[in-house]
Amino acid sequence: MRIMIRVMDTGSTLTVQGHANDRKHPRSDETMQACASVTALVQALVYGIWDLGGDAPKHVIEPGNFKLDKRHLSERSLLLVDAFVLGVQAVSTGYPEGVQVSKED
Repeated sequence: MRIMIRVMDTGSTLTVQGHANDRKHPRSDETMQACASVTALVQALVYGIWDLGGDAPKHVIEPGNFKLDKRHLSERSLLLVDAFVLGVQAVSTGYPEGVQVSKED
């Protein structure tokens, strides 16, 4: 399995790119599970930021692409972003060739 999903967390932006529905490469149960896991975490993050963090940040969410502007998030929402990254790292442990996480402080 090749890297299907890349998660990049910088000081100002969180980006998630890629998904298992890439027509250039065959889908497997593993790629679908990795994709579904990361998708669920992204959705939980967005709703958590809205409902628990009380923030409405600039973001893009579409198939294969998620980008979140972190610059004006509350401390509570930033904690949710950190929890999201930990969750994706856990997914990456199960699918190391399918999910790649990088974090810059």
